[in-house]
Amino acid sequence: MEFIVDDKPCPYLKGLMAKTRYRVIDRCTELECKEYILHGWRRFGRLFFTPICDGCDACKSMRIDVYNFELNRSMKRIIKKNQDTKLVIRRPSVTTDHLNLYSKYHALMNDKKGWNSEAITATEYAHSFVQGHGSFGYEFLYIRDKKLIGVALVDILPGAVSAIYCYYDHDYADYSIGTYSILKQIEYAKKLGIEYLYLGYWVEENESLSYKSKFKPHEILIEGFELGEETVWR
Repeated sequence: MEFIVDDKPCPYLKGLMAKTRYRVIDRCTELECKEYILHGWRRFGRLFFTPICDGCDACKSMRIDVYNFELNRSMKRIIKKNQDTKLVIRRPSVTTDHLNLYSKYHALMNDKKGWNSEAITATEYAHSFVQGHGSFGYEFLYIRDKKLIGVALVDILPGAVSAIYCYYDHDYADYSIGTYSILKQIEYAKKLGIEYLYLGYWVEENESLSYKSKFKPHEILIEGFELGEETVWR
């Protein structure tokens, strides 16, 4: 099933309206998901989406060149700080700890950046982050002091790792779990011999997304936005 929504404010740039194409896929295979991600689509649950805004191309699909990625000094410090942070990789799930951490994260981001901070239900969370994971969806759980402090939803696909979403406990801000999670995904991809980590959309003017450009080298999708077309990343 496919549908288009074009009557909502842009979530990334104030004052603009967004136009988004959606597709619901009940049983997506690894290769199908890889094809969507390669052409700039994103996955939340069973829902795949891509921006098709008239006259605007601010949302740039970005991927990290895993084989040639180099740590900067700040990243090395973050890795050192997290020596005692436990990482658990498993299939996506929803627990009270997930819901409490998600709500806490969004409440803070509402105060800091004006994000929507409505409490999420277990059903809503499952719809967005648990359903549709097929054989390729995982969650990276970050634990300190026997406490869940970060969750990253990740797709492990043939030749690609796709970072879906990450949220974390700002009480542990010194550990930079958001950045650390991307570094662990790069490490995991390299261990599996996977060439690219797909970071989703990079919007230079949006503070919440602009950080992605610090992971280098990276590439931007410049041609081949339609499924079936040959893609060009630079």
